[in-house]
Amino acid sequence: MVEFKKNVTTEYWDESLFDCEATREGARMMDEISRRYQGHRTRPDEEPLVIQDTEDQYPVEIINTGKTRVVIDMPDEWHTGTTDCIAKIQWDPHYHQTSREINVWENASGRVGALLAPILDSSDMAQWIIMPRAEFYTSLTPKEIGDIVRELKGKLRELLPKATDIRRGNVGRIEGRDVVIDYGTLKL
Repeated sequence: MVEFKKNVTTEYWDESLFDCEATREGARMMDEISRRYQGHRTRPDEEPLVIQDTEDQYPVEIINTGKTRVVIDMPDEWHTGTTDCIAKIQWDPHYHQTSREINVWENASGRVGALLAPILDSSDMAQWIIMPRAEFYTSLTPKEIGDIVRELKGKLRELLPKATDIRRGNVGRIEGRDVVIDYGTLKL
């Protein structure tokens, strides 16, 4: 449970905080899941995968499902390091939210990047990304969460005038810092 004390900062992330990358097996499995969701290049012995069957066919726990991606709790054998990681896997082949999120992260200035959940690893084809797990504000009132959203949005708009689509479901806390955790629709 997160205690309420806003911490919206533009101080750079300490890179030593996070040590999570996909293992070869983890990358292969996430590529396979994404490929099967999208129905691309399935082998003769494979069927396309529907989100509801993911947990039955792979050793993952689905945390959330969005318009274009599935968020999973990464099994320990799918990543290196000690950071508690999640992965966002693209299921919609027509909307490239994961690719856009990678682009935003890679092109964000340090001050903008400080307001975003860091991307720790990604696939070459932009089908999945790995981030540290964020805490959600389960103990806060809607007004308190709204205050955090407004402050994040204000700081981002100072740096990126086109910053929109920052709402309650897109923010969380990582290492005590309030950040935007879903920014695949953010425009630089």
